[in-house]
Amino acid sequence: MTNVELMREENITLDKFWDIANDLFYHEGSESEHRCSEDRINMLLVNYITLVCEHCEQLTTPDKEDQFYHEISDFVVNLDDYQLNLQFCIRKMLSLLTYGVDRNKFNLELEIDHLDSDVQDQINMSIMTNEKLIKIIGWILIVNYQSEKQKVLDILKEFHGFETLADVLSNYARISRNTHDKDPYVFNYSTYLELSFELCKNYEFDTSELAHISTQLLEYLFHSLKVAPKDDDILNFLKFKLLLVLNEQFMVAHFSYIAENPTHQMENRFFVKMTENSQHFQNFNEVLILNFNREEDPVIRILILKVFYLVFTTSNTCSNLYVNDLRLIIDIMIRELFNLSIVNEEALINTYLRVLYPMLLFSSIKDGRYKRESLYEVLKYLTAAEQTTETTRRLAERCLLLDFFVEPTPSPIALKPSFPQTLIRHDSSQSSIMSELESPDSPTPLPFDRTRSNSSSSSLDSKGVRRRKPPPPPPRRYNQRNGSELLLSRAKVGNK
Repeated sequence: MTNVELMREENITLDKFWDIANDLFYHEGSESEHRCSEDRINMLLVNYITLVCEHCEQLTTPDKEDQFYHEISDFVVNLDDYQLNLQFCIRKMLSLLTYGVDRNKFNLELEIDHLDSDVQDQINMSIMTNEKLIKIIGWILIVNYQSEKQKVLDILKEFHGFETLADVLSNYARISRNTHDKDPYVFNYSTYLELSFELCKNYEFDTSELAHISTQLLEYLFHSLKVAPKDDDILNFLKFKLLLVLNEQFMVAHFSYIAENPTHQMENRFFVKMTENSQHFQNFNEVLILNFNREEDPVIRILILKVFYLVFTTSNTCSNLYVNDLRLIIDIMIRELFNLSIVNEEALINTYLRVLYPMLLFSSIKDGRYKRESLYEVLKYLTAAEQTTETTRRLAERCLLLDFFVEPTPSPIALKPSFPQTLIRHDSSQSSIMSELESPDSPTPLPFDRTRSNSSSSSLDSKGVRRRKPPPPPPRRYNQRNGSELLLSRAKVGNK
């Protein structure tokens, strides 16, 4: 890296750091009426990142770390030379990430215990330097994304940024294996979790691109996921969001693949990893239900519903949820179907109905007919409301035709229904989606209006008649909000 030696300071202060940074970019003769050449911006960017890498530990403390990295990132992304060479700068940082990841992978594959102490120290120093490089670039990319969202995402998509970010996260999965509970690098990767989520939310990736999502990364995400509220652990929620959107990517890739190769199957590696370990399956479902009950973002709720759809339409998972969990899901669905605006949130309502159908048809909730009257009431309302579309009406009517709503034939001796608790099985290998549900009623990821209704908590129907609400879980208050620019998958499952 050019000129690195000239910038080293033993006892640098923050003021001295900024003096060096300004001298680097604004020294005499650096400004020109013409666009800065790629060779020059390459040298400036590498020298600046190296300067930060050399002195970041001296210049910040844990309580001010985020502020420091945001400031050093904001400084460089707002430079005219950076903006004029935006595409080149992002490509350069992607190549530096690839270099750092490759060096770490090489170092981690060495049998370090068989090396002498000096070599071990060199290897550990190399890993620490690469981790600092990864952290700094992650901050620059996320700050750049926050100011120029679509432009940055487009460049990342065009120049294989998704694959590079996946490799960076896989690097962390390898690093974290040896850190146990004292992980010094855990917060280096929150920026990459967020950027990967945004890329997956806005683009479809093919099977070759998704191949960069390593098995080791999926195992790490499932293994490290905790049952914790979003506000208590933002990093944990970022992992959860990434798992949700990876499921969406694998689902879309699956449908695209079988459309081109009707006689072949492609596995959903998210679903395989979730179900092959009973502890992962149970833990992830607890996180799903926790966020299903609290999350207001319609994008996240649709992604959660798509996981539930897979669970309820796969033979070896639909029976592996605890009855109490199933009841809670029903309570939440009743609340949401009463609260959502028929006009503004039709796609979200339809997704709930598409998941409700296999749940009532296949899961053990059908045996006890839990909340049958409340479900019947909300479904009848959706079929009768003036503003209900034909699709919503058809989906609601389809649910009403299930045996769940048919009065049982009275027996001579009335027996109290039992609700046996279904335990998790250990042979949870993946099964294919049941062909009965590969129909117009599967959860098609259609675009939707994400503007929430101001009267979403009202229980009035379209004629102003108040409807009785069932007892729900503790309700959320809905505010008017705009969703993110999720480009929901254009793949239609048996659309009609």
